Amino acid sequence: MMRRLILHRHAPALLMLTLLTIVGCSSSSKQTKGEEKVVEKASSSETSEYPDFIPDADPPSFDPRELASNVEYPGEAVKKELEGKVYVMAYIAADGTVDKAEVMKSDNIVFNEAALGAVRKTTFSPARHQGVAIPFKLAVVVDFRLR
Repeated sequence: MMRRLILHRHAPALLMLTLLTIVGCSSSSKQTKGEEKVVEKASSSETSEYPDFIPDADPPSFDPRELASNVEYPGEAVKKELEGKVYVMAYIAADGTVDKAEVMKSDNIVFNEAALGAVRKTTFSPARHQGVAIPFKLAVVVDFRLR
């Protein structure tokens, strides 16, 4: 029996972002003939300390209603009747606070700051691995819809 994989329309972009994240967080190594393998470690400024997947770990969670209530719709977007989505990468510390948030993809730049602000204001429960709170990165979608 043949099975088909049906992807959401944003899945290729998210897959590419995931691949870029994996490639960006990996350490590089160099080896020449007759020399020992030298491993270059990622600098502490990189976000490799925030994994996006650990087997058997519970990822961070949040209340989507709280996120929605934290969104301040930009005035310019209201005037122009704009709607869209912003994909934000949130770096969640072991205590559940947002250490860093960055826009991965946006339907319109006018929404970016509002989305980042909403994610920063949202309360997250930290990721847990074997009962211990750990830092984690989580993709959050902020949806801007006029009502």
